[in-house]
Amino acid sequence: MSERVLAILEPESEYANLFLNFVEDKQEFPYKIRVFTKKQALLEYMEKTEVTVLLAAEQSNCMQLKEKCRKIILLTDTKGAATDNEESCIYKFQSAGQILKEVFQICSEEGKESACMYLPKKSHVARQYGVFSPYGGIGKTTLAMVLGHLLGKQQKVLIVNLEPFSKNYPWMQYRTGQGISQLVYYIIQGYADLDIKLAAMVESVGNTAYLCGPEHYLDLQAMKAEQMEKLLTALEQYSNYDVILYDISLVNQAMWNVCKRCDRILEPVFEEEKDSMPVWAKSLSESEWDVIKKKRSSVVVPRIQEQYSSIEYISQGNFGNAVKAWMKKENIV
Repeated sequence: MSERVLAILEPESEYANLFLNFVEDKQEFPYKIRVFTKKQALLEYMEKTEVTVLLAAEQSNCMQLKEKCRKIILLTDTKGAATDNEESCIYKFQSAGQILKEVFQICSEEGKESACMYLPKKSHVARQYGVFSPYGGIGKTTLAMVLGHLLGKQQKVLIVNLEPFSKNYPWMQYRTGQGISQLVYYIIQGYADLDIKLAAMVESVGNTAYLCGPEHYLDLQAMKAEQMEKLLTALEQYSNYDVILYDISLVNQAMWNVCKRCDRILEPVFEEEKDSMPVWAKSLSESEWDVIKKKRSSVVVPRIQEQYSSIEYISQGNFGNAVKAWMKKENIV
């Protein structure tokens, strides 16, 4: 498949430069992104390169370029604007990240016109970690976020929330209803362009991409093993992440598929519990415990006594130091 290209045409140089700075800083998109302030420069580029999507300022008079690219999306000065040409529109005066997510969402809808079996690719396989605890209040989600943030300084990391009941943290600002429930439906239906759909859904938390939990706990509880396998294969083989971290609770048998896929299974424990066999292990079958114990690694974490305002702040404190000590001990980089 040829490389996807997203060209941005914005005559206002200051706006274009801000967009360019954001793109160059991130470098993790399902499209190769190019920014232009002059239509002539864009035309010269299009003579040599096929543009998949053109995101153009409404005043740029770009409709004559429609035959030179697959899709045009207009940047408008007015929220909810519509055009006579029935082109998709995005409000211009919002963050570059949000604009791109809306672009990806629009483009992912076209993926529903074709099917994909999500057959494994051998060119890129992400490392996978599960952060597991059958009960809350132990710091499991915090461990996943801190580990992801630290690994994300040098690698591309995705955190997938597989918690049936997720709570909001002050340092995790995201919109609900855009996460795993929609992605599972998209994958089960076999829609194509999964990487574009995923880019439209993830939120940025520190150095990581974060996929929110389910809209309703039954979305996970009713999930069958074969559906979970489809989800895991798609994320492992069709996303462009180096590391995938799963935030796991014991919801149903499908969660064991996650544990089987993971290279390591991390369990947060307090100091006084670090040498004991976990109580929840008694509820497992012998075969299930065999899966866990071979990959299980306890991470001794401190009790959190205060509210943190950012993942960077918590990563620099006692909790972050505990995770760094575990990473050093286990040679995790």
